[in-house]
Amino acid sequence: MSRKRRRRHRGSVPGKAGTLPSIEGDAVIADLPAWTWLDEDGFHVVSPGGPLDQKTLDEMTRRYRENIRNSPVWDDLVKRFGQAEAEEILKQCRVEAR
Repeated sequence: MSRKRRRRHRGSVPGKAGTLPSIEGDAVIADLPAWTWLDEDGFHVVSPGGPLDQKTLDEMTRRYRENIRNSPVWDDLVKRFGQAEAEEILKQCRVEAR
């Protein structure tokens, strides 16, 4: 008898477990329980494992910014602030390890 395995991702829900997507390249973050929440200083993820190297953090930042550019939020930023200012705002969106 086999069981179907469901992958779950829960965002902005404190204390709830989910999974992180895989990252191509040398580092892989997949099928790990993760806790996520949104706070005054940004979106947070806590997950078991060792520290992330700078290459992985840079790739996560690149993907995060790409997702923002492909969302309705980006169009709103460009309308409100103009292309140049929206790019500067986007540079502030980065993944950091603490």
